[in-house]
Amino acid sequence: MVQTFPKFWELPAEIRLKIYHHVLVMDKPILPKEVQPLELLRTCHLVYKEASEETYYQHNTFIVGHSVPEETKWLERIGKKRRQMIRKVEVRDAPRKTLSLKMFDLLSQCSRLSLTMEISARSLAQYLDDGKLAHLHGVSKVTIEHLCKDRQTKSCIGQETEDQKEDQTKGETESQTERQIRRQKEQQQLLWEYWLEELEEVKAHLESSCVGSSASTKCLFHVNKARLGPESAVHVRITHCCRQKHCCDPEWLND
Repeated sequence: MVQTFPKFWELPAEIRLKIYHHVLVMDKPILPKEVQPLELLRTCHLVYKEASEETYYQHNTFIVGHSVPEETKWLERIGKKRRQMIRKVEVRDAPRKTLSLKMFDLLSQCSRLSLTMEISARSLAQYLDDGKLAHLHGVSKVTIEHLCKDRQTKSCIGQETEDQKEDQTKGETESQTERQIRRQKEQQQLLWEYWLEELEEVKAHLESSCVGSSASTKCLFHVNKARLGPESAVHVRITHCCRQKHCCDPEWLND
């Protein structure tokens, strides 16, 4: 007697979901522009619906910030329903490339979004000043991690630079070197405090309520759109703030 195996749709739902997870969930974050159509999703409409909505968008981490126009089009193309399925997005602030208002607006409609932003303090503050974060609000949990803090403490605040050590060996008196170090320390401390204030403003904005005229209504942008819900979170990882050329320029601080 020939043994027959059950058809795929005859398998229990939990078995099908395990198969989807094994095939569709990647070990590392995905660049949207590199996402290729997967053969499993081409099987039929029902498989595409179940696999994409229950597994692919919910359990993968997507990276944006490398090719903003293409990534924005991808977020638009997948549609409102699948955007709301997205759980994890990482924003990486690539050199000379800025995220658009449209990108943040689309992310603000991912109701269960956990967003990680790896970015400079200057770029993040600029996004707020430019109004690009205007609709990214109502976040349940916002955390800010200072990756540059240790580097700043060692390199920016109160530590002699190689040039200063070389000047000292060339005959510069110890008192002059100490004064130079103290002035640098005071300047960098001032800049550090400035960026902390800027980041607190960003945090307050992200946590601000998404309401209109009353507590039960949404803001005008989200009236007919999904918005961030109680599961939403934003984790900001500040890569640098005082070690960049413009951040360390006293003239820029006085603009």
